[in-house]
Amino acid sequence: MSLTPPVTDGTTATTSMVTRYPLSSAMTPPSLKPRSLRNTNTTKGYTTITTKRRNSSSSMLHTVPNIDTASSSSEDGYNHKRAKLDLLLHDNNNSFYQYAMPSPSHHEDDEYDNTTDLLRQLPDMIHAYDSLSLDMKSYIMFQLLKRSSTSTLQFVNSMIVPALKRDFLASLPLELALNVISHLDVLSLCRAACVSRKWRSVIDSDANTWKRLLDKDGFDYDLVEEEQDDDDDDDTYSFGSVLDSDPGYNEHSMDTAEEQQEQQEEEDQQHANAHIQWRQAWYGADCYPLYGSNSSTTTSRMEIDFDFCSNKSQPRRHASNPYKQAYRHQYTLQQNWRKGRFKRTTFEGPPPNTVVTCLQFDDDKIITGADDHKINIYDTRTGRRMHTLSGHDGGVWALQYYNNTLVSGSTDRTVRVWDIRKGVCTHVFQGHTSTVRCLQIIQPTLVNGRMEPCVPLIVTGSRDSTLRVWRLPDVERSHDTFYAGTGDNRWFVHTLTGHEQSVRALAAHGNKLVSGSYDCTVCIWDIQQGRLIHRMGGHVQKVYSVVIDPERQRCMSGSMDSTVRIWDMEHGHCLRVLDGHSILVGLLGITPNYLVSAAADSTLRIWCPETGTCRQVLWGHRGAITCFQHDENTVISGSEGGIKMWDIKTGRLIRDLITGVDGVWRVAFDKRRCVAAVHRDNVTSFEIIDFGVHGLEDQEQDMLG
Repeated sequence: MSLTPPVTDGTTATTSMVTRYPLSSAMTPPSLKPRSLRNTNTTKGYTTITTKRRNSSSSMLHTVPNIDTASSSSEDGYNHKRAKLDLLLHDNNNSFYQYAMPSPSHHEDDEYDNTTDLLRQLPDMIHAYDSLSLDMKSYIMFQLLKRSSTSTLQFVNSMIVPALKRDFLASLPLELALNVISHLDVLSLCRAACVSRKWRSVIDSDANTWKRLLDKDGFDYDLVEEEQDDDDDDDTYSFGSVLDSDPGYNEHSMDTAEEQQEQQEEEDQQHANAHIQWRQAWYGADCYPLYGSNSSTTTSRMEIDFDFCSNKSQPRRHASNPYKQAYRHQYTLQQNWRKGRFKRTTFEGPPPNTVVTCLQFDDDKIITGADDHKINIYDTRTGRRMHTLSGHDGGVWALQYYNNTLVSGSTDRTVRVWDIRKGVCTHVFQGHTSTVRCLQIIQPTLVNGRMEPCVPLIVTGSRDSTLRVWRLPDVERSHDTFYAGTGDNRWFVHTLTGHEQSVRALAAHGNKLVSGSYDCTVCIWDIQQGRLIHRMGGHVQKVYSVVIDPERQRCMSGSMDSTVRIWDMEHGHCLRVLDGHSILVGLLGITPNYLVSAAADSTLRIWCPETGTCRQVLWGHRGAITCFQHDENTVISGSEGGIKMWDIKTGRLIRDLITGVDGVWRVAFDKRRCVAAVHRDNVTSFEIIDFGVHGLEDQEQDMLG
């Protein structure tokens, strides 16, 4: 028996590939059915076939008994199917040939007989093929494919390619799958999440991996804030995709996440339909394994994938993973900062020629102090002035707030406590005999296993050379409200004496307080006991700035002598002297990995807090640095001419945030906004640069969605 199918001219398909489809299969692709079998009507037990002969307009109807789909892989199934086929070909009682038109020509009869002979031989061919060795099967398949038309090869390819694919991640136990994705970086995770909904579900639900990424990239675990845009008509920046940082992608290569999802579902569904069509056509309703009975594992996984691809009732959005949401939120904000996607709000500040001395803000409010004796509270989103706090008789040179409690110090020598929401003064603390130049609210902090200090405190430093410690009033509690400054002050704790001149700067952590003075010394105090621990000398000119490094038990000071000194807080001696600046070092900032100094020489320097090595020098400002702030990624500094943003790791200037101003009084930033008080043409104004993503929880256009 010859296994090579007869070569046809393409009018009537007669290859063995086609004849593998049972006549009764409703899933047989129309393009691959023999032309004589393309129009069929199936009734119970019979199939009526409308045949159109080549070179003839005549048609004929055949009513044939249906062939069942019993498996040919077993002997019983093979004998059963062979018997049915013989019945189909020889049953005279069923009038197999019932012609509706005149008899065909002899040539057409011969062609039809060839097709009938092939149908008769089909069970033998399949049985013979199953008994061959793998090498022989490969050779026969090669010969069949070599003789197939392009359309047939395309169909075979569409069936084979999906069948050879295997979802290795879905094949693994969940624990191993989570272990695999735990080794991916964020960009690889995002790409993997686009492969399929199953992969995305696994990646989205893995809290440990996203928590690891939060820690690795220095992000805090904060729940996604509710961000609303009060003015929907404002021109806002474009929202960035996580892949914006990947040069392999461009702005046109990524559609929205929803469109990607629909496209992925459509492709998955096409693959699933192709699989189902192939298996049902080849094996019938029983859907036996595609590669034989020894491939049960593969078949089981394929069937799961079919259910997955075809389940349209699954929700698009996956269960919220707070670690992933926090990472997505902070990563998007970081990209907005890096790429300059923001919206700017400018509003007028205090009267002309007023100096803004203090600035602090959060998501709801901006609080500023000025030399016009007033404290102003503005709405962060709109810039609208909500309150003006009047009461000081001199300029306000120090302020800080915590929750609803605001503390301010003034040239009128008083310290005032305010209820922010009500906009009223609740306490007036007197005792200093000169300007209150610096202050800090100290909240209890866990130090060596215990909370220090025991209660919230206020520490104030004055030009009278003393520091005073006060208990922080709770303005929310009725019995703790209102003190006019006369009579016994039950919030006063003690006075710290030891400096000989004005106290210019202070910093506190836990129960330890560091102060810097114009007497060129740095002092370390025990706050609760009111005791001087160390008085450290070394600077040869006034000390203007101090910071504490609690992790290393060190403190740093900046002086008019152009040096920065690192001190051992435990033993009270100088560890290092950092040279480089040429004039007054008026500002210092500290984070776990970076010490930043700003000087009147128009430069900032980035130091290693451990070794004192200078890592970067930031050049570019035209005058003395009047203000700056930094974190583990960015430095933002202000000077004559404008505000600049720097990469703290490389020292590279990222961009100018504000230009064309005469001066910058104050600048501060958080993860979303930068707020600055600037001076332009004798007018003081505020600028809010907002890098936030409004309605981030509803955005699904980046890969982390």
